[in-house]
Amino acid sequence: MTFVTYLRSALIAGFAGLSCLGSAYGAAIVINDRHTHAIVQNSSTPVTLVAGKNQLDTPTTFDCRSLYGCVVLMTVAYTVGGNVQAVEVCATVDGVSGNPTCDRQLVYGLTREQITIPKGNHTVGTTVTIQQDGLQILSWETDYTIYEVHKQSG
Repeated sequence: MTFVTYLRSALIAGFAGLSCLGSAYGAAIVINDRHTHAIVQNSSTPVTLVAGKNQLDTPTTFDCRSLYGCVVLMTVAYTVGGNVQAVEVCATVDGVSGNPTCDRQLVYGLTREQITIPKGNHTVGTTVTIQQDGLQILSWETDYTIYEVHKQSG
């Protein structure tokens, strides 16, 4: 097993365990490793949204320390109820969505995006945009995994 494979397995196992630790109010769990950082938030308290853009989680700032920048993987899982309608979920870094861009779903969803960013302080956050009042987010989780990029030899 390579170190990268081991690290991925450890992060996946860690996220599975950490999803139980998040506050009912979405308080961030921040994990710092030497070259990998994770910000995890979740809630099982239903939230009723209004038409327009709604902030799902608490925007959280982190520092990309690598001279070569960082790759941010953004995963959002959610279930909806109430006035069910099309939902646009957008995970962002500094207000910029990753690739593939914002996801449109009904009822429940899982979206995964990635973006490469330069060295420095950045803020991650997720918004949910709807057309009519009354949609409820019944439960949700946001995972932002930040990998520092290092120059490849050869």
